[in-house]
Amino acid sequence: MPKRKHIFIWILFCVLLYVAMSDAIRYLRPDGNKKIISGSGLTTMTAPPQKIIIAYNNFGGICPQLVDLCYRFFFPETYPNKLVKLTNNLVGLKKEWKDFLEELPFQKVFYHKDDVERKLEPDTFALPAIFLADSLSTVCLLTASEISHLRSLPELEAAVQLKLDRIFVKNE
Repeated sequence: MPKRKHIFIWILFCVLLYVAMSDAIRYLRPDGNKKIISGSGLTTMTAPPQKIIIAYNNFGGICPQLVDLCYRFFFPETYPNKLVKLTNNLVGLKKEWKDFLEELPFQKVFYHKDDVERKLEPDTFALPAIFLADSLSTVCLLTASEISHLRSLPELEAAVQLKLDRIFVKNE
């Protein structure tokens, strides 16, 4: 019996090591698609918006996501990531948020903290944030401080819609 126990522990250790290594390889892969994040969400965009980028303030990958899920399950009242708290339940995106995003005429892109660090230049913006991107530039639609003041998903949807309306009015 002890031999089986040791074999099981070694197999478990190897699986966990494999998962950790696959997450580490994600971070080491260079990505040369950096874009400059410009100004506030109310600046005029150079081209019609193509993407809405939802950037969460947590790390991607299997291990960080499992830790994050446990945190949300056991300590939901102290969970620090307001955007995840508003838009996600324990199994994924809330249906209301998913339906709202489906109505928007943009490609939807979800980034975690590590993706933002590789694909955008995040030094000037705190996360979580929501960005709008065209072919040449990326502008901040909702900042972390604006998101932190929201209390519910309908408030978030209204804030996003208000900012989009302001951008489209300026561009016309």
